Amino acid sequence: MSDIYSPDSESTGPADAPVIETGSNALDSGNASPPNPKPCPFLDRLQTGVMVIMVLCLCFGFLALLAALTAAYLWSDYKEKDLLSVQSAGRVVTVSQTTGLLTRALVETDTGYYSVVDGVSLNKHEALSLQTRGNRARFLCDSQQRCVALTSTLGPEQAP
Repeated sequence: MSDIYSPDSESTGPADAPVIETGSNALDSGNASPPNPKPCPFLDRLQTGVMVIMVLCLCFGFLALLAALTAAYLWSDYKEKDLLSVQSAGRVVTVSQTTGLLTRALVETDTGYYSVVDGVSLNKHEALSLQTRGNRARFLCDSQQRCVALTSTLGPEQAP
């Protein structure tokens, strides 16, 4: 038997298959309409609305947090330029640095010890000053005004 249909060959393919009618339905009649969708109950619609409002609130909250963090950073950067006080920190006696994931340095002067955030290169007996900025950050500066931040800030009891 071949797959090609010819009028003189007998075929039992799909063209010769008997047609089975299943009775009258909406498609057989002239009034063809799709089946009615299941009505959505009130609670399902309410739940969808609440979910949309929650997602919008989360998005706006995230954007507000992002704007607040950006403003706080810019304000701190702006206030860092204001000098509140300058004090003498003494003359350099020794500088010891620790390396690792972060580089820290401990500067010993004739008046005290200062732990700074970054590695620093200072000459022995060089005069240093301690600057307090508008955002309460403290910096150790040399005579050429090259400054490096201290690792700790002033506590509330030490604030000027």
